[in-house]
Amino acid sequence: MTYLIENKFAQSIVSGIVIFLLASCGGGGGGASNTAQITPPATTYTISGTVTGASSVALNLTGTSNASTTTAANGSYSFTGLANGNYTLTPVLNGFTFTPTSRAVTLNSANAASNNFSASANVVTTYSYSYYKRNGSTTPQTATLSNGTLNIDGLSIAGVYFTTSLGGVTCLAGGTSPAITACASPPDAPHTMLLCGPDPVTAAPDTLRYVLFDTPDTNNVSATSMALLNALQSEVNYLGISVYTDCSGIGHTAWIRNFPNTNYYLWPDVFTTYTPVYVSNLLAGSVIASTPTAANNYHQYVVIRMGGVFEVWH
Repeated sequence: MTYLIENKFAQSIVSGIVIFLLASCGGGGGGASNTAQITPPATTYTISGTVTGASSVALNLTGTSNASTTTAANGSYSFTGLANGNYTLTPVLNGFTFTPTSRAVTLNSANAASNNFSASANVVTTYSYSYYKRNGSTTPQTATLSNGTLNIDGLSIAGVYFTTSLGGVTCLAGGTSPAITACASPPDAPHTMLLCGPDPVTAAPDTLRYVLFDTPDTNNVSATSMALLNALQSEVNYLGISVYTDCSGIGHTAWIRNFPNTNYYLWPDVFTTYTPVYVSNLLAGSVIASTPTAANNYHQYVVIRMGGVFEVWH
């Protein structure tokens, strides 16, 4: 009997608890639910690939989201946790060029693998020149042009590049501190380059500062300017001597021989004559820096004197 009484009491307690819980939850009928909504985590994806030909390459990711990483020791890389969207991959490493330069990647509910790149080291070509400095020695010095920097006369002129005129003549342009404001080069061999810039003393623009020759100069000759002038006196063609002090043409003067006579006139003054001795004295102390090949119809010779650059043609 005792068991039955305890059992019924227990049943009463349990029933009360159930009723209380149902009431707290709205009884399961019609009322607003207090149940929390749990959203599952969004699915993300991975972009990966390999870079060959270089190590420690930086990969920049732009687009739906931005990120950066560096290739592992084996050249692999990956970007994880990415949402669907459009992305661009760009590899970067100084001194290297990449193929392709970038890749467009679209994530559409799947990973994107095998976004590979190949790297090749940039080839830096160094050009070498013999140069003469205006008002300097008649002994040539060496200048180099490498990766856009012209090293000449103790200066490192950045931003220098090759330019080609309508006549097909290659010259140099650009540069900072000082800028190359002009570059003259004859259309015929030996294709000397007259580099001009602000005068370091007067700041006058387009002042001739250096004369460059390719090295090695296969057309270099061993002779004095006086020997050259004497030999040219017997030529049956015209003979001219031009002296350059700048690249603008303002400082360019020329003496022309009025063949068959042996006198000269200073162009365009055709009334004042100059003797061969006078013209010879202009070249006194000069050295022949370069002479053209035999195929050159103009037979230009370039002679250097302190303070002046001369071209002799016949």
